[in-house]
Amino acid sequence: MKTPKAQKTPKPDKYEKSDVYQPECLTCHKMYIGQTGRPFPVRYSEHYNDFKYSNNRSTFAQHVINEGHSFGPMDEIINIIHYERKGKMLGTLKKFYI
Repeated sequence: MKTPKAQKTPKPDKYEKSDVYQPECLTCHKMYIGQTGRPFPVRYSEHYNDFKYSNNRSTFAQHVINEGHSFGPMDEIINIIHYERKGKMLGTLKKFYI
């Protein structure tokens, strides 16, 4: 008789939380500080769309456009600084890291 295999508990995805984050330019390594209450794939796509369509909403995207630098994949440009629940504390933490 075979013994049942233990089920692994899936690791929580670090990109699915509300956080203070730091996008970093892959070319010159200039860093920005941001905060989001949405999952990171959503926020990353907003930065990317601002880059792709030359919108002026994302300071990070504007830097990449103005300097002619490359826009990298999410796991290479987004550094998570602090995990926090969505709310007032995110704004306070962002100001702390600036």
